[in-house]
Amino acid sequence: MSSSPRAVFLGPEALPALATSMLVVCHDSCQLESAEKRIVEVPGRERSSRALMANPEVQSRLRESGLALLVWKSSVEVERIAAGMGLRLANSPTIIARRLENKALFSGAAQRAGLPVAPFASGRAGAELAARAAALRFPLVFQLAHGFSGAQTNRVDSRQVLERLNSQFAGHPCRISELIEGTPVTVTGVAQDDLVVMGAPCLQLTGIPMLTPHPMGSCGNDFTSPVPHRQGVVRTAQEVGEWVRREGHRGVFGIDFVVAPDGQCWCIEVNPRLVASVPLWSLTARDLGRASLLDLHLASFGIGEAEATSLDCDWSQLIIYCRQPVASSGERGSGRGTFDNRGDFLWLGRLGLGGPARDEAGGVVRRSPRPGGELARLLLRGPLLDDRGALLPHLARFATDVRATLEGPITH
Repeated sequence: MSSSPRAVFLGPEALPALATSMLVVCHDSCQLESAEKRIVEVPGRERSSRALMANPEVQSRLRESGLALLVWKSSVEVERIAAGMGLRLANSPTIIARRLENKALFSGAAQRAGLPVAPFASGRAGAELAARAAALRFPLVFQLAHGFSGAQTNRVDSRQVLERLNSQFAGHPCRISELIEGTPVTVTGVAQDDLVVMGAPCLQLTGIPMLTPHPMGSCGNDFTSPVPHRQGVVRTAQEVGEWVRREGHRGVFGIDFVVAPDGQCWCIEVNPRLVASVPLWSLTARDLGRASLLDLHLASFGIGEAEATSLDCDWSQLIIYCRQPVASSGERGSGRGTFDNRGDFLWLGRLGLGGPARDEAGGVVRRSPRPGGELARLLLRGPLLDDRGALLPHLARFATDVRATLEGPITH
């Protein structure tokens, strides 16, 4: 971790800046502590990068810092404000990022580029799209063009459900594709002007009921458990990454795959922006004294220098999403701790922006979680899943205990 900041991180929460030297402007500090007072928490009903950028106090702080700006998720409005302030923005242009992330556009563009995508139909939801999608092989997956963590992803097992979803979301851009049975895997990389640096692949936790109310939602990353057909995943990820670079994206991006039992690696979507696993890469780089994912990202925009031909990660995370209509933060704040030999988590103290020590785990708790949004997460080294793909017992107990503390009994 470099000793002096090169950029200000701005976003709804402080977690993406964990284990870095960046200054932080956010709505929710996630109850992380900073002895250097590097976190500025800005209250507001709307929690977005755009709302922060429009805040006069934030604008004043950004001008005073004299640093480059890294935004969690940029937009045309963020770009406009940054340009008006003369700020150097370390984010890929919104016009490129939004096009690549749009699920209704992605599959067609990827297919034309020769990348492996599942059979699909895309367009605006309605009777015509439902008729085209009905020619695909059930079960299907219905997704709005933009969604997060599976909140807008639905499994479709019948023509009746297909027609209902198309009626419910009529007029909204969406993609309907054949469901690929297999192992969800994610790969993160950094697109630079002349090359793509790919990170190690990991298992993506998906649809675990005790972690997420979204049946097809992502809920963690396991960098220790083995990835099936790893060489094929790495090869396909490099091909997709090169395509992302040719399309004009620069900086961090994530690729979601499903690896079928026969080894075929299907590309599901691309996230051309900072991703949820960023803190795991920063923690690993801190431990190893190497350039981090974010160092390479900033270097892609001419901010500092960082060289790497590959990226390693040995931290993992499980993410717990709200199930209650209204969740409270309870009495449990973010903290660090360890698991004892019985599998109980022992809280040792508060968690700082520097992150948990290498032999500890970090429990991150949102100050004001939203229904269906992220409630808490656990950062740790080691596997999350057993040989059957089930959450390890001590981690399942941790998730259950945290949810009970923060949400209380399930109400109906």
